[in-house]
Amino acid sequence: MAFTGPYPTTFSGHTDSMKISATTFTGGVTNAGTISAGGVTITSSTFLSGGFVNTNLISGATNAIAVLDHSTINGSIVDSGRIVATNFGADGVLVSGGAEVLGGIQVGSHGVISAHSGIRVVGGTALGGIVNSGIISAGKTGANISGVTTVSGGIVNRGTITTAQVTGNMGIFVTQVSVFGDSSAGGGITNTGTISAAFHAISLQSVTTFGGAIVNSGKLAAETGIHYDGFSVFGAGTSGGGIANTGTISASDRGIFLAIGSTFTGVVANTNVIAAHGTGIKISDVITLSGGVSNSGKITAVSGVGIQISRSGSGTVLGSTSAGGSVVNSGTIRSSSGPAERTAGQGSSRAASKR
Repeated sequence: MAFTGPYPTTFSGHTDSMKISATTFTGGVTNAGTISAGGVTITSSTFLSGGFVNTNLISGATNAIAVLDHSTINGSIVDSGRIVATNFGADGVLVSGGAEVLGGIQVGSHGVISAHSGIRVVGGTALGGIVNSGIISAGKTGANISGVTTVSGGIVNRGTITTAQVTGNMGIFVTQVSVFGDSSAGGGITNTGTISAAFHAISLQSVTTFGGAIVNSGKLAAETGIHYDGFSVFGAGTSGGGIANTGTISASDRGIFLAIGSTFTGVVANTNVIAAHGTGIKISDVITLSGGVSNSGKITAVSGVGIQISRSGSGTVLGSTSAGGSVVNSGTIRSSSGPAERTAGQGSSRAASKR
C-alpha cells in the first residue's frame, strides 16, 4: 500500500511507496522510516515552504525520489540517510517535467545515494543548486543537469562521487543550460572532495552563460579532469570567473580542456598538480581568453604538451586592455613529447618561461 498523506508529515513507518499528488501545503515532508519498491513520487504539487528530507531509507526499484509535472518545492531536497535506486536507468533523485526545487538538492555528510544516475535534473525553470557532502555512487553519472533554463546556485562536491568505469560515464555533467550560476551569489562548480569517473570528472557542454568559476581543490580522476565546450560567456559578472586547480587532477587524456567559446573571463590556473597522459591544459577555438593561462604548480604531460592553445582562422586573443593576460609558467612543466607550451593560430600572443 502507498502512503498518500495527509501532508505535511513526518513518516516513520514502512510503506511500499509514498505519493504526493495534486496538493498544496505549507511545511515539509520527512521520511524517518522505510520506503521501498515504488519510492517517492511528487506530482503536480506545491510545497509553499519546507522541503523533502530523508533521514532513513528509500529503496526504489525505479526512481527513488521523483519530482514531476510542474511541481514546486520552495525548500530543499535533503538526504542524510540512504537512497537506493535498484533498476538499470533509475535515478536516486529525479527532477523533471518542468518541476522546480528552489532550495536545491543536498546530500548530507552521512547521506548516501546509489543509483544509475545519482541526481538528475531534466527540464525545468529553476534549481537552487546541488551540494554533496556525502557519497554518490553511480552507474553512469553522479550529478546531471540537462535542459534547465536557469540554475541559480551552483554545484559543490565536498564528499565523494564515483561512477562505474565504463566509457562515457561522468562525475558531474551539465548540458543545454541557458544560465548557470551567478558570480555575485557564489555560483559555479567547486570540488573539495573526490570525483572519480571513466570519462569526464566535471563536464559542461552547451552552457551558454556560466557565472562564477570552476574550482578544484580536491581530487579529480578521469579521462579528462575538467571539460567545457560550447559557451558564449564564461565568468559573467563583475568578479569574473576562471578555472582553477589547487588540488590534484589525474587524467588518462587531458587535465583541463576548454573549447569552442566566445568570451572567457578570468584565468585558467594551476597551482598544484595536473598529471595527464595526453595534454595538461588544452584550449581550442576560444575567441577571447581575457585572463590568460598560469601555472605555478606542476604539470606532467606524458604524450602531449603541458599547455596548448590553438584556434583555426584568426587565433585566440589572450588578455584585454583591462585584465591583461598571457601564458605564464613559474612552476614545472614536464613533457616527453614536443615543447612544454604550444600556441597556434594567427593573432595569438603569449609570454612564458619554461622549466
